[in-house]
Amino acid sequence: MRLGALGIAAAHVTSNARRGQPLAKPRAKHASISLAASAQPAKTARIAAGSHSNPRGPGLALPTPVYPFRLGAAAEHAELWVKDDGAIHPLYGGNKARKLHAVLATLVAAPPRRILTFGAAGSHHVLATAVFAGVAGIPVQAVLLPEPHTEHVEATFRALIGQGIAIEPALSKARALPAFLRSYRRGDQVLGPGGAGLPATLAYVDAARELERQVKEGALPPPDEIVVALGTGTTAAGLLAGLASTRLTSRVIAVQVIGGSLSRATTLGLAWRAARSLGLRNTRGLAERLTVERGELGSGYGLPTPSSEGASRRGADAGLSLDPTYTAKAFAHALARTARGPAGRVVLYWHTLSTLPLAPLLAGSPRLAELEPRLRQLLRPIRR
Repeated sequence: MRLGALGIAAAHVTSNARRGQPLAKPRAKHASISLAASAQPAKTARIAAGSHSNPRGPGLALPTPVYPFRLGAAAEHAELWVKDDGAIHPLYGGNKARKLHAVLATLVAAPPRRILTFGAAGSHHVLATAVFAGVAGIPVQAVLLPEPHTEHVEATFRALIGQGIAIEPALSKARALPAFLRSYRRGDQVLGPGGAGLPATLAYVDAARELERQVKEGALPPPDEIVVALGTGTTAAGLLAGLASTRLTSRVIAVQVIGGSLSRATTLGLAWRAARSLGLRNTRGLAERLTVERGELGSGYGLPTPSSEGASRRGADAGLSLDPTYTAKAFAHALARTARGPAGRVVLYWHTLSTLPLAPLLAGSPRLAELEPRLRQLLRPIRR
């Protein structure tokens, strides 16, 4: 799935764009969900007294943990470590929380009347936007595209609907641009798919520096390779630019989960922009430190592969929860890299999925059968 047309449209919208009518009516926000964070990473999302606290305030539990993943007797070539962003915030974790925290901080001084964003039906980005913008009191509308129907995707889809956002379905890529134009209103803050942009990229620049501090403190050995899922490219780009500002020599191995040939160019463009904003003069080395791995994509976005299903089972056995769209494919490649190449390497898998239970966000969410047909059609059966 490619959402590039929406990004182009966002640059050309005018105040005459026609207002769309959402098919999912906004529900009351979950006033009981608090943005306040605990001192330690939470294992479950916390339900507490309501608060519209400042998104720049206490929230992210940093640094996120690192730990070795036990490969067993078969490990001969490399060590595998995990950098786990899964419980970075007590409401919703993963890389989306790290990035949304940075994005919303730029909007505090002059909050927009509404956020308009995009994603697939089970988009972690859209769910994170709904959660954190909702706490900040900013309404959200999302243009959603179809996604293969898995249990994880359905739960995420229902959870984001339960946050009370307005939804404009686009039942094919060809309908995405018209859906965007129907939805746009004067005064909207448009967030591209995945929240892609400079603030989100800089969030992972900071994450790379966080990793360097953990290496210096002896929490893990310096990684030779950092394996991360590649969607819009923001996370990989931030790590790439951030590493260039540290003494770490790690390469970024970005595992492509979305079809298309522009992933490398997009990622490098985001990284170069971030590096320039930091005053880094020599950006030529960024391209040499980035490898885009396309071998785990399989039949396409959101579709499991034999290797990703095997990786999910291995992760589950060790208590690491993976999703079929992003992290299972990235983790599958991380496992594969430990079984080949020069011996003695350190491979770091950067875990970007929220590991917090969705149950608190599903409270009061409609069941799938209760949704209007055009919303249910966003979940497409998987043909094996």
